[in-house]
Amino acid sequence: MEYKIKDIYSPLNLEDFALKGKIAKLNDIFFYERAQSDYAKEVIYKETEEAFEAKRDDLTPVCYWQGEFWGKWVISAARICRYKGDESLKEFLKNAAHNLLRLQREDGYIGTYNDSKNFFAANPEVTKGIIGWSCDWNWNIWCRKYTLWGLLEIYSLVGDEEILAGAARHADQLIGELRETGAHILDTGTFCGLPSGSIMKPMLILYKLTEDKKYLDFCLDIAARWETPQIAGLIYNSLNKTRISDWYENFVTWSKTYESLSCFDGIIELYRVTGDKKYLESAENFYELLEETEKNILFSVGYNDQYHNAADEINSMTEPCDVIHYIRLCTELYRLTGKAKYMDSVELAYYNSLLASANKDGKWGSRAVCSAGMHTFATGQANMKYSHCCVNNMPRGLLNAAESAVFNDGKELTLCLYHPFTATAKVGETVAKIEVSGDYLGEQRADISVTFHGNPVPVRLRIPVWSKKTGITVNGREYNAESGYFAIKETGNLKITAQFDNTLYINEWEKSVVRHEARDWEYARLSGPSQYERIIGRILIDKPRCLLRKGAVLLCRSKLIGNTGEEMFDPVFTVDKNTKCIIEKTKAADDMLLTYKVTFNKNGEIFETKVCDYASAGNVMNEEKELFCVYF
Repeated sequence: MEYKIKDIYSPLNLEDFALKGKIAKLNDIFFYERAQSDYAKEVIYKETEEAFEAKRDDLTPVCYWQGEFWGKWVISAARICRYKGDESLKEFLKNAAHNLLRLQREDGYIGTYNDSKNFFAANPEVTKGIIGWSCDWNWNIWCRKYTLWGLLEIYSLVGDEEILAGAARHADQLIGELRETGAHILDTGTFCGLPSGSIMKPMLILYKLTEDKKYLDFCLDIAARWETPQIAGLIYNSLNKTRISDWYENFVTWSKTYESLSCFDGIIELYRVTGDKKYLESAENFYELLEETEKNILFSVGYNDQYHNAADEINSMTEPCDVIHYIRLCTELYRLTGKAKYMDSVELAYYNSLLASANKDGKWGSRAVCSAGMHTFATGQANMKYSHCCVNNMPRGLLNAAESAVFNDGKELTLCLYHPFTATAKVGETVAKIEVSGDYLGEQRADISVTFHGNPVPVRLRIPVWSKKTGITVNGREYNAESGYFAIKETGNLKITAQFDNTLYINEWEKSVVRHEARDWEYARLSGPSQYERIIGRILIDKPRCLLRKGAVLLCRSKLIGNTGEEMFDPVFTVDKNTKCIIEKTKAADDMLLTYKVTFNKNGEIFETKVCDYASAGNVMNEEKELFCVYF
């Protein structure tokens, strides 16, 4: 069925897009290790499937989330399959869907909870007696959401109607069960119903595929609750532009970043379905609220998967799932509006906190990326050995970001990101071959070739908001460009060079610095003893410092490039915004994106140091607690 609102801009098909260079290498290693290898299929995947046979999530009142890992793994794998053209992976995914459907209960339920009706929050006093601390976890419907979405993603890849029918029966069973028990979905689960309510997105995908109005009615009922002035009234609070940290009575237990972003994925889709502008307005307002109060120094949002005025915090700790879904929010809004600011946000989040999340060996990734010390890692999450919430999600996020390089509105092409890639775009009857090379991340230069087969179509370039001076050369003619968009006037095949602002910027922290030990401790206490050591043991900066940025890249010092702990954490030389500096690019190791030598001159005092890009500074899993630092 056709939605009432169609996207103005669409990314290219993953099949028609190929990354090049070091980012491509990092991604390919991760994709192979996590989805394409025999180990990935026979060990990592098998554990996610076995969770549905064992049904361990509700063996105690402390209800877990093993059921999410299957859906996350297959969604990522399906996107890798499209991108890499991997036919063996495609066949594997088709069989995976059928294997799961063989575990489907007669009434349609597929899950990792023995009792499908066990979907209310746990009693914190009971859970405290079991694990030593209080939690109200119940992830039953959250897990069923990812199962539904995974089945639909595989169906869209292979076109097997039996898979679609199984997905529909799974959704029907949930809707019927909620009606039978008299429960509203937002009264289920943990974190004020946000995880459960995020099922809106795959439910609307199912509605589009089946045209069965009960799925739309189900989602409209969720939205109606979010339009009321209650805790987690997402639409109401966004329309009223209420500061996000004020939405909740207790930020520790309710103000979850990942889950709320997941809910807006559904709200935006509901706008496409209904055409009701309040849904788009609420999502755009939510983005603005995030930018004003929750944008952290790593260009993601929130602090350790929570909203607590992260924009005022010099220390940063951000979960990869938050970055992934923040990028999804921005790209979905861009597709509907074409506003350049959304791609400005995507770019900064992608090249910094998202790329930092994947380990360079491709075997694992972070639970949270941090601003200093070391990233945090979590193995054994929900008693799983080989899967993790963020790690299973990461390939999907990496491809969501990468495919945002080019958008097509059916009349013209818009280039938005400039990491090296090749792509093919069909605009009407015209086929355009696009190749981007150069050193955009290192020297902020992009060399672009566009070759048309058929009548040429207009091309425009996004000029990043951070580029204060941009020079564009098109087929030998020179122009200056302002932030926003630059429309190419020339027609025919194009040879374009874009030199963006390559100044090294020193950003001085001008707000007060408050150490939030109490906040960190409270979160750690509620997250269990293992998290306490990870969070409290990490390094927190308690003095104003400076950050260095060149182009879209946050710069960092790291022991991986020879910096010392004393140099990073007990410095004899600090910089300020008036410090003069010279930066020289150096040859980076194959597993690092960028390295530089920086010479600072502060009132005649000279100091030299090595720096690298933030993404490469700590993407290893070791015991080094003073591994890197973004502060100068």
